[in-house]
Amino acid sequence: MAETATAPTPVNQLPREQSPGIQLIDNNKENPNVWAQLGSATRQEVAGTPAIGVEAKPNNQERVAENTEKLEASGEVGQFLAGVYQAALEENPQLATAVIRTGSKTEDATLGKTGGYARHKDMNPDSEYSITVNTNDGFEHYEELLKTRSTAAEIATRKMGIDPNAMDVKTFAGFIFAHELGHIGDYMKNAPTRQLKDERRKRDLATLPVPGLDPSQLASYLEREDGQAYFASNMEALASKGINTAAELINVQETSYRKVETEDIPDQFAAKVMAKIRADKAAAIANNPELADQHIEGLRAKIDKLHESIEPVQVPEE
Repeated sequence: MAETATAPTPVNQLPREQSPGIQLIDNNKENPNVWAQLGSATRQEVAGTPAIGVEAKPNNQERVAENTEKLEASGEVGQFLAGVYQAALEENPQLATAVIRTGSKTEDATLGKTGGYARHKDMNPDSEYSITVNTNDGFEHYEELLKTRSTAAEIATRKMGIDPNAMDVKTFAGFIFAHELGHIGDYMKNAPTRQLKDERRKRDLATLPVPGLDPSQLASYLEREDGQAYFASNMEALASKGINTAAELINVQETSYRKVETEDIPDQFAAKVMAKIRADKAAAIANNPELADQHIEGLRAKIDKLHESIEPVQVPEE
């Protein structure tokens, strides 16, 4: 068990000058549901289930129309996510009650390190479930997330059952958005009150290698002076786990994080939504020669880009 810092309050609840109490949880016999060998999260189906405590409102169609219009007016990212939204509604019609908000990292700092986030109805003044998604920074933002959240992207490919090489920026953006919609579905079914939501979240975060922080919070903390001091003071304990850099610690945190119930349920929902989108796209290509030609041209462009990124091999002269 590694040494712990003082004050066990999560970093997002502390003034910047304070250090969170972070305890590296070991994979020991007394607590097997931690570290890299977390027990399998309970699989709970979100799609198609009645929402607890949520009554269908008569203006659901208007809400869907407003959300769709908002997305379609938010550039190429929003236009793509509008299709993901429709597929998600087919999987879980109860999501029609949620509000979708668009933004950028300059408008909302949280969107700087993620593609979006969900909020419980009890956390919003209008008592509506909501999803805020980064559409205004373009696909360039998601290209950057593919680099900084590479572990999350890799885990997403496994949950979607696709080849890791098939994870492109649109697929990643779509998965993130569908994942946030999956959180709303999970709240509706399994945590209709904020108290229940917070209890489940606290329970799950407590099982992580660095308890109490999700990967984004941990990444932000490690960029700060007090976070760097924490990492330096725990280098010996971390090294014993094969962790020598902050990036490696974040990757380990991400791997465990994707296994907890409150993250796995939205991931499984997102995997279903993206599978539907792939199936619909395949059917459309099969039935439309023009789309098939466009698809082939797109594949050729990807291959050309890959070739450009490969450095030629220098063969030594004999």
